[in-house]
Amino acid sequence: MKLKLILGSFAMFLMVSLNSGTSQNVVALESSGVTSIYNHLDSAMNHAVAGDILYLSGGSYTPVAGTLVISKNVNIIGAGHYPDSTLATGRTVINGNIQVQTNASGGMMEGLYITGELLFAPSGNNYVNGYRISRCFIYERLMLSHSQSTPNPTVQNIFLEENVIRNYVYFAEAKNLSINKNIFQSYISGVSGQATFRNNIFLLHATTACTSTPTFNNLNGALMYDNIIVNIGCSGISSGTFSGNSFYNNIFSSVVSFPIGNNQGTDNIIGEPIDSVFVAHTFDNFSYINNYHLFPTSPGINGGSDGTDIGIFGTAFPYKEGSVPFNPHIQSQVIAPATNSQGKLNINIKVKAQDR
Repeated sequence: MKLKLILGSFAMFLMVSLNSGTSQNVVALESSGVTSIYNHLDSAMNHAVAGDILYLSGGSYTPVAGTLVISKNVNIIGAGHYPDSTLATGRTVINGNIQVQTNASGGMMEGLYITGELLFAPSGNNYVNGYRISRCFIYERLMLSHSQSTPNPTVQNIFLEENVIRNYVYFAEAKNLSINKNIFQSYISGVSGQATFRNNIFLLHATTACTSTPTFNNLNGALMYDNIIVNIGCSGISSGTFSGNSFYNNIFSSVVSFPIGNNQGTDNIIGEPIDSVFVAHTFDNFSYINNYHLFPTSPGINGGSDGTDIGIFGTAFPYKEGSVPFNPHIQSQVIAPATNSQGKLNINIKVKAQDR
């Protein structure tokens, strides 16, 4: 039934997009098996109820107030953000901030390029229990609170998977964090137990001197498995409190020696030159042209705790190429500029189903 709903919504979504002459700024709202089409994201969100799905086409969406407020248990699915996988549709861009509020518990977002910051707000008493953020690009900071100085331990069961996060992440002492196969370009902070980090890439200060916060700030009680931690230029990997963490089968570009205080580490690869880690990379920031597969001679190949590769392309379900969302994906579209002599419009659309 779920597959039928997805395909039905997708078919109507595609039809309306084509009839309107553009795939820009269209939202298909799936509610109890009925699909409605909206031209504005705010309108679709206002009409949504708990359990609904919002399918966003490629294009740019600018919330009226500059912030998209998610205060309902809804699923938001875009077209993706990688340029090479959104050639036919364009990437789905949210211009502005996103604010996740208490009643959003159980919801998710996938396949979005967010130009602003993603906050769990509006106050420190945010009781989100269960939320998934996957295959998104977050240009500014991600905070599980409304400010970097306010812990928010009532937030729990948060899943981050296969995202690219350009600015720092404040976990606000939230509980039961599952952080898998993400690319972090800045530091993370505010971890206080019940947090597992698997197969991520940390790219902080890849070439410049470490003049600010190292990779881990106030990191406590975390389990770190099969990550790649690049922090060239930093004399250490942590600042603030750093206690009770366990590091297993990670690659470090710097030289560290465990135990560090009461932080334990085993089977880590230490002081690995960055040129022997990735197939292709630049030293400054994340780039879509980089290839974050492991170099053929990297000791991280099959070096993970589960016998697969260290980094985002490990595990039984590696980082998905192009971060394509799980809904049917438009690979190409050719639409004639006008109808033929019989009044028919020639349309050639290539769509590929996704298994995850």
